[in-house]
Parts: sequence; structure tokens; C-alpha cells
Amino acid sequence: MIAGVERHAAVYLGTRVFAALCNMLALVLFTRLAVPAVFGDYLLGFACAFVAYGIAVQWLLQAFFALSTPAGAARMASAALLAAGVAVTVAGAGLALAAVLGLLSGAMAAGCAALVLGLAAYFAMVEIGRTRLLAGAVGLAGVLRAGLTLAFGAPVLALTQSGAALLAAVAAAHVLAAVPVLLQLRATLWADGFVRPRREDIAGLVRYGWPLVLSLGGTALALNLDRMLIGLFHGSAPVAAYGATADFVRQSFVLVGEAVAAAYVSSAKASHSAGDTSGARCALRRALALLLAACLFGAVLFWLCGGMLFALLFAADYRSVAAEVLPVLLAGTICLVLRAYYFGQVIYFSRTAWADVASAGSMLAVTALAGLLLVPQWSAMGAALAFGLGQATGLTIFVLADPGGRVMPRDLRGAFPRAPARAGAAQPADPPR
Repeated sequence: MIAGVERHAAVYLGTRVFAALCNMLALVLFTRLAVPAVFGDYLLGFACAFVAYGIAVQWLLQAFFALSTPAGAARMASAALLAAGVAVTVAGAGLALAAVLGLLSGAMAAGCAALVLGLAAYFAMVEIGRTRLLAGAVGLAGVLRAGLTLAFGAPVLALTQSGAALLAAVAAAHVLAAVPVLLQLRATLWADGFVRPRREDIAGLVRYGWPLVLSLGGTALALNLDRMLIGLFHGSAPVAAYGATADFVRQSFVLVGEAVAAAYVSSAKASHSAGDTSGARCALRRALALLLAACLFGAVLFWLCGGMLFALLFAADYRSVAAEVLPVLLAGTICLVLRAYYFGQVIYFSRTAWADVASAGSMLAVTALAGLLLVPQWSAMGAALAFGLGQATGLTIFVLADPGGRVMPRDLRGAFPRAPARAGAAQPADPPR
């Protein structure tokens, strides 16, 4: 089991590193191609689309990942796709209503709706692929998403100077990136055809997942509220420098978090479902050890080289903001990684989502309160402080909700077991297995 997990971790990490490099290149190139107001519009539109996706679709995919079993995998996957299609339609209607009410321009609402569809298609395939341990296809999808975002987004942005058009290009990249996983599932999970879901399958997803509507929606809003408040109080142009810095730092840490969660947490869930508690806890300890090591290494690297890196990559207008907010963003991002990719995974092992709801609610409340107090006067620094305080609060709630690490272990004993000692002359050989 561990050897297989190591291979999956290597595949996920390798593809995520390549994808992250493409994402960072796209981020740097987009900031060079677009004036700050246009890039700020894109970041605000992406934030709106991600919040809509978090409220409408993400809870279904999380519920599917938690409830999927080998025996009913095909039917449950079909149920998740059907329900996600309905949810995307509802989200699109909501964005259209926002355009009618004048909250969004028609072009921006259309770009946001396209991106919600793209996010749903991509992450639905990835979540289903994770449950089938399709490491190669899922890794390829991540690489394609990053590469196509760069390939589609750069020319569209250069030709149109439109944030809405860039949203549509990124949406197309997400849809096409999901194709490799879909083809693998068509040849394996749905080899005998698309399995019609039962009504109780959809009801089970809704029963398990409805608390996640609040938690995932709240989390999505908390993660994007900092830049939304800058846009509200200071306009879209200042969002560009802050958003570019925050996204660059976040992607650097999240790539390892996603790889660890995709490999070790998926393995731990499989062991947990099979009744192998010891194997599940070993995989979780290893996940925590790797995340802590990655966060420490990343923080030191950014602390020592961040100023030089941003001076090399970003335009002059972005550098002063990046240097100002970097220390606070580092602290907040480390809390985000530990919350989202380790302690927040408790929902897959406890069969309850109340801790996730409490964490999301408190995180959103603290981010909103701090943002409303700090952003009007301090702009980017106020937004960074609000983000950091919110993430620290969300992490603290998860830790307090699991006293002693009964579900998500906090000690690292057994994370990397020593190799067994060689048998001496007086020791019998292990029996064949």
C-alpha cells in the first residue's frame, strides 16, 4: 500500500510542480499584458465565480468523495454529475439575475458563468478520478489546465484587454483539461455505459453534503473577501498588485498541499473504508509530516528570496505592495494549507461536517470584521491582515474540535517507519506471505 502511495505522490507532486510553474508564468505574463484595472477586473470576476462554484457545486463533489465506495462507484459518480449539472444551471441563473440587477456587467456575468461551468467540469472529473486512483490522468489534467490557461489566456488578453474575455478563456482551459480523466473513466468506471443513478444516491449526497453548502461557500467567500473588499473600497486597479502577490504565494504552497492530499489522504480514506485504522493513521501522519516540512521550507525560502523574486518577475508597480504584505501572507497561507489539506480533511473520517461549518463560519466572520475595519484605511496590508487572521481562526477551530488528535493525528510517530532489522543467524526467516 505505502509503495503505491509513494508512486501516486510522486506523480501528483511532479505534475503539480509543472502545473504550478505554468500557473506562475501565466500570472506574471498576465500582469505584464494587462493594465492593473483589467487584471483587477479579472481577479474580482474569478473571485465571484469561485464563490458561486463553492456554494453551488463544491459541496456535492466533497460529499461524493466522502461517500463513494468501490461497490457503488459508477452509480454514485453518475449521481454527482447529474446533481452538479443542476447546480451549475442554478448558479448561472443567479449570475444572470446579478447582471439584471446591475451588480455585474453582462459581459462579466457571462464570463463568471462560463468559469463556474469550467470549474465544475474539471473538479468533478478530478474528484472522481481521485477515488479511482487514476494518478496519471489526474496529473495530466492538472498540467493541461495550467498549460491551456496560459495558451488561451495570453493571446485573448493581448487582443481584447478584457477581464471578462480572460475569464471565458480560462473556463475553456478547465473544460478541455478534464478530457483525459473523462476518457479514462469511460474506459474503466463506465466501460459498460453510463450508469443511471438511483434517487437514494442523490438523496444521500444531499443529506451528507447540505451542511457543506454553508461551510464551502463560506470558505470560498473568506478566501476571496480580502480582494473583494479592496475592490469595493479602492477600485479594481489596487486589486491587481495584491491579488498577484497573494496568488503567487498561495500557489507555491498549495501545490504541495494538493499533492499530499491527493495521494496520502486518498489512501487514508481507502484504508479507513476498508477498516484498516492503523494504515489510515499512518498515511495521515505522513501527510502531516510532509506538509509541515514543506511549509517550513517555503517560508524560509520566501523570507530570504521573496524580494529578489518579486523584483525579477513583477512590474515596478507591483513590487512595493508585494514586499509590504509578504510576511503576513506567508503566515496566513501556512494556516490555509494546514487547515485545508490536513485538519479540514476530517470530514472524510468522522462522517460529520459540523467542524467544517464552524471553521468556515468563524473564518468568514473574522475575515469580514477585520477587513471592514482595516481595508478602508490600510488597503492591501489591511486585506492581508484580514486574510491571515481569518485563516488562523479557521485552523484553530479544527484543532479544538478534535481534542487529542483522535481523528486527525498530530504526532508524527510512525510517519516514516524504520526499515526492519536484518534477521540474524538465530532468527527464523519470515514466512512466505
